Amino acid sequence: MILVGGSQLTVNPHIYRQLPYSPSDFTIIANIARGPMVIAVGSAVPAQTLKDLVALARSRPGQLNFGSAGNGTQVHMAGEAFADAARIDLKHVPYKGEAPALNDLMGGQVQVVVGNIAAVSPFVNAGRIKALAITDKSRSPMLPEVPTATEAGVPGLEDISAWFALLVPAGTPADIERKIRADTVKALQDNELKARLMSQGMRAGGEDASQMKAIIAAESQKWARIVKLKQLSAD
Repeated sequence: MILVGGSQLTVNPHIYRQLPYSPSDFTIIANIARGPMVIAVGSAVPAQTLKDLVALARSRPGQLNFGSAGNGTQVHMAGEAFADAARIDLKHVPYKGEAPALNDLMGGQVQVVVGNIAAVSPFVNAGRIKALAITDKSRSPMLPEVPTATEAGVPGLEDISAWFALLVPAGTPADIERKIRADTVKALQDNELKARLMSQGMRAGGEDASQMKAIIAAESQKWARIVKLKQLSAD
């Protein structure tokens, strides 16, 4: 079994010319967890709302940048999706992980980060960065005062999230696959696990293989468009 992030199935096939694996090498068991991203800016950025940030970026085309955990990561693609939805030009600065990107956001070296809510929220609560919106259909209990991107004036980001799916090798015997799937579904109903995931800003998943196939197909199509539009490459 292997637990993978969404970008490994929906982004990597488009952003790398050659991969050591194919999504068809695996069978999906279930989605394990999903959580929103936060659109955040440094404390010195003169934007108090998402509309402020969009207006600022439009007044300075190509002059604002956003940091991410690296090329092709879920947070990188979330930043590209935000720029596309808002029709603004943000320059991408890839880091080796989300922590250094957030450090430079606080230091003013980058102006924007679209990051995982668990990584971003401590710095928001400490007043070191400003959260302008989250990419979800509803507000998060972790940052209840932060509006959704749609509420804040930039629709189209409701399904931009970090998610993790459990996979097994293709060709796994059907009885073993069924047993793993049943055990996974049972585990995801555990209240203690749900609470632990919620403490990280995530919701327990549970979408089955057919539902995840549809989600992966839709996301793959979306990211293929973004990769082509932005001429992105991780090679």
